[in-house]
Amino acid sequence: MNLLNMHLKRFGILLVSLAFFASAEAQYQFERDQDIAVFQETELLNPWVGGFTAPQFSRIDVDYDGDKDLFVFDRDGNRTLVFTNEDSSDGAINYRFAPEYASLFPELVDWVLLRDYDCDGKKDIFTSFQSSVKVYRNTGNEQDGLSFELTSGQVQCEFDFGGGPETFPLLVLSIDLPSITDYDGDGDLDIVTFTESATTLYFFEGQGADNGDCSDLSFKCTNRCYGMAAESAEDNSWLIGDEFVCPFNVVDPRSSDERGYRHTGGSIVSFDFDDNGILDLAIGDVTFKELAGLYMVDAVDGQDSTTLVDANFPGSLDDLPVELQRFPAGFYEDINNDGVSDLIVAPNTRIETNDDESIWLYLNEGTESNPEFVFQETNFLQNTCIEVGRGAYPTFFDHNGDGLQDLVLANKEYYELVDLLPSQLALFENTGSATAPEFTLIDDNWLDIPSLQVESIYPSFGDMDGDGDDDMILGEETGIIHFFRNVAEAGQPADMQLEIAAIADSNGETIDVGQFATPFIVDVDEDGLLDVLIGEKLGVISWYKNTGTVNSFGLTLQTGDDPESFGGVHADNFLGINGYSVPQLIKDGNGEFQLFMANELGTIQHFDGISGNLSGLFNEVNESVENIQEGSRAGSWVIDINNDGLLDVFYGIQNGGLIFYRGSDPDTVEELKQVQAKVYPVPGNDRVSFEFSQVVDGILEIYNLSGQIVEQVVMNQTRRTILNTSPLASGLYIYRVVGVKDLSGRLVIQH
Repeated sequence: MNLLNMHLKRFGILLVSLAFFASAEAQYQFERDQDIAVFQETELLNPWVGGFTAPQFSRIDVDYDGDKDLFVFDRDGNRTLVFTNEDSSDGAINYRFAPEYASLFPELVDWVLLRDYDCDGKKDIFTSFQSSVKVYRNTGNEQDGLSFELTSGQVQCEFDFGGGPETFPLLVLSIDLPSITDYDGDGDLDIVTFTESATTLYFFEGQGADNGDCSDLSFKCTNRCYGMAAESAEDNSWLIGDEFVCPFNVVDPRSSDERGYRHTGGSIVSFDFDDNGILDLAIGDVTFKELAGLYMVDAVDGQDSTTLVDANFPGSLDDLPVELQRFPAGFYEDINNDGVSDLIVAPNTRIETNDDESIWLYLNEGTESNPEFVFQETNFLQNTCIEVGRGAYPTFFDHNGDGLQDLVLANKEYYELVDLLPSQLALFENTGSATAPEFTLIDDNWLDIPSLQVESIYPSFGDMDGDGDDDMILGEETGIIHFFRNVAEAGQPADMQLEIAAIADSNGETIDVGQFATPFIVDVDEDGLLDVLIGEKLGVISWYKNTGTVNSFGLTLQTGDDPESFGGVHADNFLGINGYSVPQLIKDGNGEFQLFMANELGTIQHFDGISGNLSGLFNEVNESVENIQEGSRAGSWVIDINNDGLLDVFYGIQNGGLIFYRGSDPDTVEELKQVQAKVYPVPGNDRVSFEFSQVVDGILEIYNLSGQIVEQVVMNQTRRTILNTSPLASGLYIYRVVGVKDLSGRLVIQH
């Protein structure tokens, strides 16, 4: 956040009255849109989801039409995704992405399971909170729609380790995924999760039935060695029977009462594998690929015990057991509406996962308590959307010379093995029209970038050799940039050939911005030669001016008031260290440069005050355009893709997919295009000029940051006025034109 925005927040009341934010940002208003068709062999049902990394699944009726829709929470980015059930007939699988429902859910983190805890037939929210659990009650209804209300900040549990009962928060480590269901059939929910040792299991028994109130969220720890099994500390094998010794348990674990504690069990996911009336466990481990299936029986000692471990679950039930890259987690939900639950398995980690094929679906052709799984696919839902693995960075250029902008989508990597992480370019040709775009995947490995053995690539396109077609500069993880010359014949699709493996500057030094170079080709100083802006891991931008010729470029690093970054811009980030800046510099309808920069947080920053101020510091208009933030490590491309006069946004995130935002509110945009102000020089000194895009009548008022008017100028049918600012002290001011709707901005004086 720059100094200006800190002052703007401090003096918020003044700025609301001046409508500063409204005037500056109303030019760029966006709304999420699903209408642009995308084809990959066939038309994708949900192209603009944004991809998946570590999704978790529950079913809930979000639209009150009587069938169960699909709720997905992605641990990577803490994303809430909702898919409505478009065909609830027996055997049908047809889920359509419905992002409008996401805002009805509260902000959630780490893990989310939807379960009905109060027996009202509506799914409530159980989610992570400070290594414990908090619960949101479903308060929605058909008339008012879906809504939730927080019931507890941290669910409490009774423990007794020999010193008498004590109450502490119920423990669920944020990295884990618990199993929540009614294990003992008494009508309330119980929870099974790993203990602190990560080798044995806690059983937290719900007390609602004992207290005569189903909605009671009291729990009691009745076992710290549930299942009489422990995971090995060396690998994901399990110790059972005589090999297992419980080193530390609660007093009288699972002591008998009138209900006998029958039918208990649990893990990451639990259901009855073998129709013996006791829920079994399917458990994933953070460092392994497989699910372990623990078969449970009611042992003679009164505790449910593991008698068999299937190390390749569901290998005994199907010929293709689970084999994800890391930390598989199972979900038992009825996906195809046939009345019995199916098995979904997905990673429960953000890293080292096969992002484009990581949601495995097994349909259940048996019964709820005696499943017969039949493997279906490794990319459930992923095969309905744009999904390019890890990271998604959109860029556009006219690949085939038909006048339409085509999409080139770069990724950070496809995870194949720990040491095999190829980056690729996917080419989507615009097969629609100038006003109704649509995209068709032409090549998912365009230019065969993996053969170059570079990672985390980012392309930019422009005519660097003056021959009338676009060439390519490619940035990559090591911080250097590569030049690909377009050698295609006139009228033919682009044919990019690597010509310079590492571009050097005008002094002969290899250009190296550190790590994760993200170039953008643009004529920054408008001298007729294309320059290169380069974003990078530290969140700054380097401007390399083209000091060569139209036909032979040469790049020279430029510095200004902030030698570390072009315009003094810095990408917002998580820890104040990096930023991962992805810049795009474009001109608005008035010919003024606007800088958009995606960042590590997943937001898009917007800067102006650039034209005529290339060596100075730019103004941050908005630190989060339209509050877009769907995931982290974002890349964005602002473009009027449908030629309606409004800018649109293609936005990619770490999860490997794209999200499309259509420009909206044309009336406001048109009005603001008609009345714009250019203020120069920046910063001002003794005299400042205000130049308007059309003739205006009004009063130009200058405010200090205390909200006091310090100067006024009456303007009568004028397009330009000069303000004497010599009496004003150096500093930051706000200007407003009374009589012209939403025309205001900032003014910096420096004598």
